[in-house]
Amino acid sequence: MKKYKSRCEATGKYKYGKKGALYKIIEAQHELIKGVGTKKKPVRSYYCHHCKMYHLTSQPQFNVYTGKIGK
Repeated sequence: MKKYKSRCEATGKYKYGKKGALYKIIEAQHELIKGVGTKKKPVRSYYCHHCKMYHLTSQPQFNVYTGKIGK
């Protein structure tokens, strides 16, 4: 993973490759188990059509068919 963090020009959010986003989520989950870091942790990534990279979010996925958060 890159040492510097670049941001999406359209959204201003940090950009990650597919593997980088996955590693960041795993790292955050380990911190959550250890009780370190912030309370707000990323739980999933999503593809950005503006920068063609991935962003992280702490929001669970919203199901548009059921109107509920989760599957």
